[in-house]
Amino acid sequence: MSVCLARKGKRFTSLQIQSLSLLLAELTGVFDAVDTAFKSLSPAVCRYKPTASISTPPASDGDVEVHNAALAFHVLCNTYISLFHRLKDLVVDIRAYSVVARGLMEVPLDDSDDSAKAPFPTFLFVLIQKYRRERADYAVLDEKASSTPPLPTHPWWPTDSHPPLDSLAQFALFLAAVLVQRMPFLKVELEGMMVLLQVLKVDHTAMEDSLHVNLHGDQRSNYVLSRSIFEFLSTVRELRSIPKRKDLLERSRRNKKKLRRCLTNADKLVV
Repeated sequence: MSVCLARKGKRFTSLQIQSLSLLLAELTGVFDAVDTAFKSLSPAVCRYKPTASISTPPASDGDVEVHNAALAFHVLCNTYISLFHRLKDLVVDIRAYSVVARGLMEVPLDDSDDSAKAPFPTFLFVLIQKYRRERADYAVLDEKASSTPPLPTHPWWPTDSHPPLDSLAQFALFLAAVLVQRMPFLKVELEGMMVLLQVLKVDHTAMEDSLHVNLHGDQRSNYVLSRSIFEFLSTVRELRSIPKRKDLLERSRRNKKKLRRCLTNADKLVV
């Protein structure tokens, strides 16, 4: 339970506790079965080298018994691995969608209980995952980014060696775009966005039924909102190693102005 942030204030639902208990009990039982089966393997099975596909029976009848014993052990091991992956996925899901009371998620730097902890804002963690999945639909063209490896789309953890973002400006532009365009969020993303807007003191209404945000006041513009988000991100200690690329904010604005001029000229030509 400590892996799922129990020591950091995480409150579990009865369904989560039941799921963890059942999986752990099943995993323990299968491990004991694998351990017993391994200790009882005959020397012939240990020396046995199956064909490319272990499910294919051997050509020699004399090896059938040994082959079947090896196949049974192989299936038992795969059952244990499958259960372990299910447990891992459940733990990852609980950690990713847990919002600790202070808005922080403390993740160990290593597996030791005595190791120092690295606090990371939960609301930013959730929004970073959204950016990594969906950024291609909103990203501003960045010529400098072509010389660096693309940002992966898989989830990021504070203990990972690779950075969570390509630049603070791209992240700010993405968050501003999904807000201004009133794109729908997952529930946990909506909660994260609400925290961000409260920090920025942006007047808004969170629509929990339709899972989107209505912005009010003068910060409904993409440019103003992206700059406000960028200035805040620049102060976050955990993101200080991320390239800022503030020039992308101005480039995005120039591109929008150029597009508006082109559309205006096109309308004049039509008239």
